[in-house]
Amino acid sequence: MAEKQALKRDQRLINEAMQIAECLRFSPETRQRTSRTEKVWQYRKYQGGEPASRIDWKQSARGREIIVREHEQIFVKKIYLWANMAPLDEALHHRVALLMYSFAYLLTYRERSVGWLGDDLPLTNTTAQIPILFEKGFREQSEVPKSYNVNGALMIFFGNFLDISPMFSSVVRTYGGQGNQGVLVHLGRIESRFHHGWPIIGFDPESGVAGFIPVLLKLTLDATK
Repeated sequence: MAEKQALKRDQRLINEAMQIAECLRFSPETRQRTSRTEKVWQYRKYQGGEPASRIDWKQSARGREIIVREHEQIFVKKIYLWANMAPLDEALHHRVALLMYSFAYLLTYRERSVGWLGDDLPLTNTTAQIPILFEKGFREQSEVPKSYNVNGALMIFFGNFLDISPMFSSVVRTYGGQGNQGVLVHLGRIESRFHHGWPIIGFDPESGVAGFIPVLLKLTLDATK
């Protein structure tokens, strides 16, 4: 009986998170061009024998040389979320889970790959897989994230960052040294600052999930272009 009630509660949470993500999906605050790969256009002189479709006639008209346009694809980074849910009371646990689910769904809508920073480092870009990944992560009871051999990713950690432990600082330094970027989301009000180059921003549970997500999304999309 208790297990069925828990499943119903979890499904209500997931449904609420998807509704928030859907509402924010087309919001002006979160609308931004965010394809899986971005194109950076580069220009150079025409070398002869190249297809005429590569010639940029507008650029060529500005000078005396024929200019060719080509692009280089830059692949967006992986995004890993983590939180220590064990010490949270029921109300805060619900708000944080709602925030993380909603945010993860919105990232998949923006064609990002997102996952939980846990064993096997699973990633997904589909909404169906998010509950599977996150439910396992929510059950973990660890005061600090585990260290994995990851590079070129964005880490977003949720927790109490008023007083960061040396062990947690060591994990941040390790991931930073591997070439990862990160954001620390403090569960409460806090003055914005940095920790080893990672911004710390505050999430006030009383202010609502939908109002905070655009702030976090902008930081994420800027870091994963």
